[in-house]
Amino acid sequence: MAIVVRTAVRSADQNAHDRLEQSVEAAIAQQGGPPDGLMVHLAHPSGQDFLIVDVWRSESEFRAWWKDVMAPALADLGLTAGEPEINPVWSFARP
Repeated sequence: MAIVVRTAVRSADQNAHDRLEQSVEAAIAQQGGPPDGLMVHLAHPSGQDFLIVDVWRSESEFRAWWKDVMAPALADLGLTAGEPEINPVWSFARP
């Protein structure tokens, strides 16, 4: 079942987002392409934080990505993220 994941990166501005994005893009390049199971990714400001919103095919694919790529990238950059909020996707449409 597909899931939607929302993660707040605390007290982080667009510069912090851009540094994180560069780190993640480098990891994606090393892996030879986008992570298995990622369907949609976006990020947006939210007060003093920014939110990452992803749709994944499965929770296990997300958890592997989080453990292997996102958590280390956040730590390397000194960024703090809240616990990812995971919910089932009831519908998903692309134009």
